[in-house]
Amino acid sequence: MALSAAGPDWAAFRAGFPALAGDVVHASTAGGGPVSSRAAAAARRYFDEAEAEGDAPWGRWLERVDGVRAEAAALIGAEAGDVAFLGSASVALNAAAALLAPGDRVVTVDGEFPSVTLPFVARGCRVEAAPLGPRGAPDLEALAETLSRGAAAVAVSHVQFRTGRRLDLAALGRMARAAGALLIVDATQSLGAQRIDAPGWGISVLAASHYKWLCAGYGAGTAYLAPELRRRPSPVMGWRSAEEPYALEPFAARPAATAVRLEMGHPPFAPIFALGGALAHLAKTVGGGEGPEAAARGVAAVEARILTLGEALRARLAALDGPQPLAAAEEGGIAVFPSADPAGTKARLSAAGVSASASAGHVRLSLHAFLREDEAARAGEALVAALA
Repeated sequence: MALSAAGPDWAAFRAGFPALAGDVVHASTAGGGPVSSRAAAAARRYFDEAEAEGDAPWGRWLERVDGVRAEAAALIGAEAGDVAFLGSASVALNAAAALLAPGDRVVTVDGEFPSVTLPFVARGCRVEAAPLGPRGAPDLEALAETLSRGAAAVAVSHVQFRTGRRLDLAALGRMARAAGALLIVDATQSLGAQRIDAPGWGISVLAASHYKWLCAGYGAGTAYLAPELRRRPSPVMGWRSAEEPYALEPFAARPAATAVRLEMGHPPFAPIFALGGALAHLAKTVGGGEGPEAAARGVAAVEARILTLGEALRARLAALDGPQPLAAAEEGGIAVFPSADPAGTKARLSAAGVSASASAGHVRLSLHAFLREDEAARAGEALVAALA
């Protein structure tokens, strides 16, 4: 997937985020990313049209949604009909849980984010966690051993929020298929920052909220539903889920053949359009053009850029005899460090002009592609001082 001859324009990419204009190093995307001017303008356009015209642009809005759907699908190697827009990743994961029966066994990993596990617990499934390996790495051998005892599904995050460690989804997909289990993935910490091949990796359901690495704000999420699952009874149903939604048939539950069957009601127009604006900014500045293919090229460029920033952070930490992150640079942009006082460390980083996030026993720096290498190094310097 080649970039344009001009290559990514990182200065233009960064300039599109007004929140970055100050002197703060924004290293907290894993908690929530800034919104670009293009994303904000796309959402604002919806409200301006609704204010000026009422409901008259309804048809245009639906066409616009389908355009964004094609772009979102391209990010994960899927077709537009494989993608639904829901309120968040949690909504999609609850729909995924409804594909299972109470008592079904679900395999996950220790320390998973609650949104990944709680829908299955509430469903009455038997959720079992495989132990983690050294430095918090998901252990594929432990997962394989846990799967060998039988499971209906594996439910995991692509990148672990607490450690920044990344799962090899292609390998896990092969294991899940061999075990006859669904692979259900929360990609909120990777979509927009890492290339994903949902069909090629054997993912059954993928869910991702838009407010982190996609930098599209709150209010919507992307869901991938594999074609083979659409031959099953739909896990949810609403008027828009129907094969012929405008027939308004109250007693015939015939779900759409596409992933739109998960969209039970009206689309959340403004957050979807914000995603469209975010992807347009990505495509234009670092993807070499416009449209789904350019947005996908943009993600490939972002992934490489994040690797460069991670190397700059690690080099500065090494020069200062500081700690190294739990995850290797190639695992993504989340650099996690154990801390006896995470809240205090976060406060000291903030006082030094570095935004970060913290959780139990850890402080987290997340390096999105809009940062400069000198800012990644500055974050390392501030971290060493904050931990001292």
